Amino acid sequence: MTTFNYGKTIALASAAAGLLVLSAVSAEAADATAGAGATVTAPIAISQTAALEFGSVASQAGAAGTVVIDTAGNRSSGDVDLLSGANPAAGAFAVTGTGNTAFGVVLPTTPVTLNSGADTISVGSFVSSVGASSALSSGNGSFTVGASLNLGAAQATGTYSGSYTVTVAYE
Repeated sequence: MTTFNYGKTIALASAAAGLLVLSAVSAEAADATAGAGATVTAPIAISQTAALEFGSVASQAGAAGTVVIDTAGNRSSGDVDLLSGANPAAGAFAVTGTGNTAFGVVLPTTPVTLNSGADTISVGSFVSSVGASSALSSGNGSFTVGASLNLGAAQATGTYSGSYTVTVAYE
């Protein structure tokens, strides 16, 4: 009489069924090739083409005052004498980069200091002729900057100079 071991037969049958299931899953797998790309553009650049110039001014009888240069280069004042012989001007900037691309303009948000030896004077309220953004036309753009010069009540005489930072970036 032959003895039959049902436990081993069932174990072998289960293992074989598992291999068939794995084979079926593998047969249904698929691959795809996907594209990828990038466009490298010219870096954006800015250069100053004219300095912001308030011209020659004088405080009136010990009173504080303000001189404003608008983005068109026009000069006005409150409690300050505007003297002739000066060439007031808005700051001017050229921007280059990738054509027909928008860019943002960031101006100082706090006053900057101009110096004449140990004496100081502040410039603030910066404005741009293009607002906060513009676009390059054929890779070129430009804008002007105006600001306010704030004279103290006892502002010392002298030739004051300093700098401010204008930042441009692609949008």
